[in-house]
Amino acid sequence: LNDCLACSGCITSAESVLITQQSHEELCKMLTFNKVAPSEQKLVVVSVSPQSRASLAARCKMGVLETAKKLTAFLKSLGKCGVHYVFDTTFSRNFSLLESQQEFVKRFRKQSEDKKALPMLASACPG
Repeated sequence: LNDCLACSGCITSAESVLITQQSHEELCKMLTFNKVAPSEQKLVVVSVSPQSRASLAARCKMGVLETAKKLTAFLKSLGKCGVHYVFDTTFSRNFSLLESQQEFVKRFRKQSEDKKALPMLASACPG
C-alpha cells in the first residue's frame, strides 16, 4: 500500500482488510509457517503486475524481462516450503484494456443518439 494514492477507487474498509492479508509481511509469515509445519502446508500463489515488475526493474537497473525471470526464479527457489505458483498479470491487464477500448468505441458511436453515453471513466491503479 506504500504506492497507493488513496483515491478510494478500489479500496473500501472491507477491501483494505483483504489487501492487508496479502502484504509482504503475511507472505513471510506464510512461508515461515510452511517451513515449520510442512504437513499443514498452505498453497502460496504470487501474482506480479506489470507496474510492480517495471518498478523493480528500474530499482535494480535491469531489463523488465530479466527482472521477471529472476523474480520468478527467486520465488520458486524458496524450495518446497516456498511459493508454488507465480503468475504474470500482463495478459489480464491487456484483456481489460481491450474490453475498455471496445466499450469506449460502442459509447462513442452512440453519443449522437444517447447523451448519457459519454463520458466514460476507466483507470488502472498506479500503485
